[in-house]
Amino acid sequence: MSGTKRTRIPRTPTLGLISPQALSRYRHAVALRRRGADRETCHAGERDLDRLLGVRLWHVSIFDFDDIFDRNAPPAYMGDAEDWHRALQLRQQLEAADRELRRQERAARRAAKAIPEPEPAA
Repeated sequence: MSGTKRTRIPRTPTLGLISPQALSRYRHAVALRRRGADRETCHAGERDLDRLLGVRLWHVSIFDFDDIFDRNAPPAYMGDAEDWHRALQLRQQLEAADRELRRQERAARRAAKAIPEPEPAA
């Protein structure tokens, strides 16, 4: 058989895409679910984040871990489950970034309360 051998082009991993915009969209999507928004609204918020992170329609979404997947192991039918592991890593990074942002917000509120107001000059 003649011709060139086709080899896969190594792509840069999309992990580390956790930007302030991605974190904001993640918090919004989680808040929609928590408030019990209708299914279409929740789905739209989740897809906005998926598009920002480069998750395609046929890939495992980071929100699938709430609905259909377990975090302990990928389903047996997925084979090597590279997509499952990628989604899990993105979800864990977003959760860690959210925890850190909440910690910083709490610290800022405490610092604002601790600053005494200046006394008026007599």
